[in-house]
Amino acid sequence: DLELNNLFSLKDPLGTPSLKQLLLTKNCYYANPCNQTFVINQQVLKELPKLEVLLLGFNNISKIPVGLPQSLTHLDLRENKIKEIPAKAFANLTKLSTLNLAWNCQRCDHAAEPCFPCPNTKPLMLHEHTFLHQRHSLRNLSLRGNSLRTFPPRLFASLGQLKYLDLSDNLLAYTIRNGTFYQYLRSVRNLNR
Repeated sequence: DLELNNLFSLKDPLGTPSLKQLLLTKNCYYANPCNQTFVINQQVLKELPKLEVLLLGFNNISKIPVGLPQSLTHLDLRENKIKEIPAKAFANLTKLSTLNLAWNCQRCDHAAEPCFPCPNTKPLMLHEHTFLHQRHSLRNLSLRGNSLRTFPPRLFASLGQLKYLDLSDNLLAYTIRNGTFYQYLRSVRNLNR
């Protein structure tokens, strides 16, 4: 557990190839400012082939880390400063069952804590194939509080195993009323909007 340790980067391999959980939450955020982007060297991740749980929430991360281990089942990237999720950001994560991307492009009109919107209050950029490779594994997804107004047309189309989806605290009233994305949420049992 390396949470709340004032770490701003992991550059050198940890020497723990059997590690299954890496907890790095709250090392660089508003209550523990570091004034830089938290970075994990790709080599550190490469040498964690059995890692299943990676918690990186509240760390001022601006991009999805490169080289995430294929073994990941749980990835928490909430409360960072990620502006875009590239189409292939999670391409190798075919076992990923829980993904938390909440509060990256924050909606600040009713924020209870310090708020960090994306430039020009833009929403988190998602691509149509962002979750394509999780079609058989992803069961829990949080996109809460990312200033989302709409979705790429088939963003959820491949997610046949999705059970929990949190879309709350976005700007989706029109999309929810008039959108067709519900047709892709047949397996969802808990939808927060």
